[in-house]
Amino acid sequence: MITVVLSLTVCIVFHTGVIQTVEVIQWPSSICSQPNTSMDMHCSQDAGYDYMYWYRHLQGEGPKLMCSLIGESASYEAEFKSGFRVWRTENPEGMSSVRQWSLTVQMVQRKDQAVYLCAASPHGEQGCSTLLQYHILGGCQGGSLWHLADVAWQGVSPIGGGTAQI
Repeated sequence: MITVVLSLTVCIVFHTGVIQTVEVIQWPSSICSQPNTSMDMHCSQDAGYDYMYWYRHLQGEGPKLMCSLIGESASYEAEFKSGFRVWRTENPEGMSSVRQWSLTVQMVQRKDQAVYLCAASPHGEQGCSTLLQYHILGGCQGGSLWHLADVAWQGVSPIGGGTAQI
């Protein structure tokens, strides 16, 4: 199986006029999963931000905040309190500014097909988040990826991605 790592570099201009470059990396780029199994997706960013988020965007609906992760403490939105787990992983050795966080969808069902997005922010206001897309949309055949597509999310340029079937 080929692993593809999506990378997005975002320049953030703060009110002081200082420009900070933030790299957000998300993996894997797509997942094929069988019902009643679990699946993991991961994100990292190199700016040392302690405010991290996961969103789910179902087709035909707006994106919904699933969970906020502040330091080691996860806070789940009401409809995501069961069936999902978010955690922060250890920083790679010698890289104190890198933050990594993961999302597990437990007991995957067809209703879990969606675009999953991770975000990081220097503070708790979600409106100033660095966004990146994660894809898990429908389209695997015999366990292998058979279609790739780009998906845009509310003004955020497409990063790339793939389709997967549950």
